[in-house]
Amino acid sequence: MVNFRQMKRPTPAQGLKAMIRFGIVCFFFAMTVNFIATHYHSRYPSTSSSTSSSASLARSHDEFSSSSYFPSWMSSSSHGDENDEEEHHDDDDDNDAHHLHHPHRHRRDDSVDNFAVSYDNNNNNNNNNIGCSSSATNKRVKSEPLKTEYTDMDVVIVMVAPVCTTQQVVERLNFHYHFRKIYFVVKQVEICPYLRSLAKNIICLDENEVIPGVTYSSLSERGEKLKQIGQKEGSNRVGWYLQQYLKLGVALHVKDLSEYYLVWDADNIATRPLELVKETTKSENYAVRFCANPVTHKSTGYAKFYKRIVGDKLMKPGGYPKDPKGDSFNYVCGFMVMKKEYVREMTNYITHYLKTGADSHLLQHLREEEKRFPWDIHAVANEVATVEGGHYYFSEYDTYGSWVQKMHSDEHQVDYSSEYARNPTVAVAPSSLTEAEFKKLARNPKNPLPYKFPCCMKHEKICERARKAARSSDGLVHVLVWEEHKMRYRGTSSQCTDALPRELKEAMEASGGDGVKPDR
Repeated sequence: MVNFRQMKRPTPAQGLKAMIRFGIVCFFFAMTVNFIATHYHSRYPSTSSSTSSSASLARSHDEFSSSSYFPSWMSSSSHGDENDEEEHHDDDDDNDAHHLHHPHRHRRDDSVDNFAVSYDNNNNNNNNNIGCSSSATNKRVKSEPLKTEYTDMDVVIVMVAPVCTTQQVVERLNFHYHFRKIYFVVKQVEICPYLRSLAKNIICLDENEVIPGVTYSSLSERGEKLKQIGQKEGSNRVGWYLQQYLKLGVALHVKDLSEYYLVWDADNIATRPLELVKETTKSENYAVRFCANPVTHKSTGYAKFYKRIVGDKLMKPGGYPKDPKGDSFNYVCGFMVMKKEYVREMTNYITHYLKTGADSHLLQHLREEEKRFPWDIHAVANEVATVEGGHYYFSEYDTYGSWVQKMHSDEHQVDYSSEYARNPTVAVAPSSLTEAEFKKLARNPKNPLPYKFPCCMKHEKICERARKAARSSDGLVHVLVWEEHKMRYRGTSSQCTDALPRELKEAMEASGGDGVKPDR
């Protein structure tokens, strides 16, 4: 039996030490509980709770109707430009022609809202595979939100013809972002029924009717040098310029397009969501997050062309070209959020500069109504196509990114974290290739791959290749660039071992061919 009377009472110093030890234990216990709770909430967020304001553009109708903080958000109001008199109409989409936004009021396309709500449950039972994981254990990437909502933003995809992965492009854009509408600008309208069958929020436009008077044929007539240099390089420069003009031209001529819209290259497959815009306290508008592309060479041709049409240095994500960090990045990532107001502002400035600057003589052969975008830029492009010592090339991404960085710095943010992989050799190469051969092929993705493989990818294969191609610690790229059109149609023979799905093949046959020849 313990004799409590014989036990010594602790001294004040001993009591203080005991209290300190107890406090330390409680502190670490509380930190552990907080970490577990935070980690669990971040990985398994409540689907009933609203998304944060910085990651979500989806708000209720009443909130937008009464709020004056973002008066211009997603509106298609007139800016007093002469191009506002011209509106594009798609005869195949009569139901969408009247969905014009009120200048100071948010409106939703009810059919698209219903689509966004029901998409997860009615997408051909593929949704369980759409969300990629960072490893074979199917664990979600830690920093990936459940969804990133952009139900008031449209997407613009300019393409010559669909391929197998076009369906995956559409499904993943809707799954990760819930965009309002996806506009496809195509060369042959015969493929529009197939594209509209992929999702309810798809609008299909004829590329010959987006910018009045601007077609492949009309650009070819005034692009002799561009055609010659294209034949020499094995690629068609007229078509290459046309798709860039269309990405900007939609902001000037498609009135139902959202004020902020995402330009998305047709061969980009989203494997995890990106935060595209952020709210800013310095402006009533949103700050766009511009992707920084870690180029391995200096795109001096883009900088020279920008100087020619703007009269200023091309800005890069890190600053002017003299900045070592900025000089190793550019904005050519294959996707970019643009604002209609700033596209109009930029193209108007270019027109004024070219009319009054040293290159004004290049516009003399144009009719007065043609002395504006894109004919003014096209005149310069054709003139400098054979410049000695390197070609001058126009880049819609570098040009717009530099313009916003210089003119609207408060609404410009650089995202160095986004990661993408183009035709990842390491993900498709057979095991017979050595590691040195892997690296050699991966360094120059323009070289044709020396083997054949299936080009039509299912969701599981997309995720697998996105994981294998990743360089980040998360183990998953954000965008997988899969240039199936090059693998399938270019060169003497196809590298694809599989055929097009029946529905897609029938759509291509209805268009009169493979649809990839730019002069068709």
